Amino acid sequence: MKAIARTEQIPGSISTPSMIRATRNVSPLTVSICGSYHKHLKKMHKLIKECRKLGIEVLIPKYAVKKSSTNGFVYLKGEMGTPKQLQEKNFDAIARSSFVLVVDTKGYIGPSTSMEIGFAIAKGIPIFCTDPPEDFVFKLYTEYGKTLPEIKDQLLNS
Repeated sequence: MKAIARTEQIPGSISTPSMIRATRNVSPLTVSICGSYHKHLKKMHKLIKECRKLGIEVLIPKYAVKKSSTNGFVYLKGEMGTPKQLQEKNFDAIARSSFVLVVDTKGYIGPSTSMEIGFAIAKGIPIFCTDPPEDFVFKLYTEYGKTLPEIKDQLLNS
C-alpha cells in the first residue's frame, strides 16, 4: 500500500522536550480515478462523492465536469495546460496515490487510461476496476467487483 504514514498530535496531549509526545498514526488513502472522460464522467462524479464520504482523498480528477473538448481530448473544469501537460499531471497524481480506481463501464478501457494503468503497474500501485475489463491482460493486473468500502478495508488491513 502506498498510503502516506505520518504522525499527528492527539488533541489534548502534552508535548514537552522532556516527554515523548502522544501521537497516532494517520494513513489517509489517496486515489486517482481514471477512465474515459467521454464515456464515464457521470460515474466518476458519483465515485468522487463516495470517496469523500469514506475519507479517501481524490487526487484526480478534482472536478468531474467537462469544460471543453479539442481533437478528442476532454478538458475538465479547473484544468489548464496542453494535453501532454495534463497527462503528466495525471501520472504525477497516480504516483502519489494509494490506489487507482478505473471506471470501465462494460469493460471499456481507452488508450489514455491504458497508459495510466501501465504507469500504475510500473509503480506497483494497486488497481481496481469498477467492471471486469474487456481485455484479458488487464484482468491479470487489476481487481474488480469490489465496492469502495471493501477496497478501503482491504488496503488499510493489508
